[in-house]
Amino acid sequence: MRLVANFGTFFPSIGLLQKYNLVKKLGFNLVEIPNPYFEDAETLLREANKYNIKHVLINAPQGDNKGIAITASKDEMEKSIEMAVNYAKILGVNKVHVMSGVIDDKSICKETTHETYVRNLKIANKILEENGIECLIEPINNYTVPGYFLSSYQQALEIIKTIDSENIKILYDLFHAQQIQGQLVAFARDNISKIGHLQGAQVPCRGIFIKNGEINYPFVLSQLKGLNLNWMIGAECVLEGDEIEKLLNEKDDNIKFPSFMEEWLTKCNLEF
Repeated sequence: MRLVANFGTFFPSIGLLQKYNLVKKLGFNLVEIPNPYFEDAETLLREANKYNIKHVLINAPQGDNKGIAITASKDEMEKSIEMAVNYAKILGVNKVHVMSGVIDDKSICKETTHETYVRNLKIANKILEENGIECLIEPINNYTVPGYFLSSYQQALEIIKTIDSENIKILYDLFHAQQIQGQLVAFARDNISKIGHLQGAQVPCRGIFIKNGEINYPFVLSQLKGLNLNWMIGAECVLEGDEIEKLLNEKDDNIKFPSFMEEWLTKCNLEF
């Protein structure tokens, strides 16, 4: 199983364009970018090509509230997805994550919100499918993001059934799944065809997979690899510690492959 660097959580204090060099020094060949829209797509591609890095996933524009799918008008949704398609085509990405958004006002009718979400997902999925791009939706736990609308896997499965398209899949993030329902391997085994991409981080502090925490990643990943050899996993982890500080401050020519990366790959049987 291939390990993918997530630009949303890797080196949060570093600019987007500077991250390509840093993740390459860690050994990564694949990246996912939750919010690429601060830079031109052509600029991102040029920087990625410089280090022989490929993009595998982006999010659609999120607005100010972790997604716009529960609030956007038809026109707003179309514009958002068309922008995502433009970036995806330039970057060579065939998966786009469409975030639902957060319900801040408890007085808002959940039934109406659900109807808006389904309508907008149909719009998003139709545009993405016409362009050969998979539409991903991700349940996010309400401990980490209070009020996030899509917050359970049963809800996600019901929405996929309602929309009735094989192009819409679940972004299965083990960090969220552990806190929503557990049963990480069982859910994946029962819903192989519904999962389009994996992400992960250690619970509860978003550490790398080999940090102490609730999830036994070596076991879980060995089981998931047996279910689908084509799955790759995005490391939506916060990098911290002395080795990271050294990496940020060291001149490029002096950087050596960090020992924690070698341990991460070996223990979890991952590759770049």
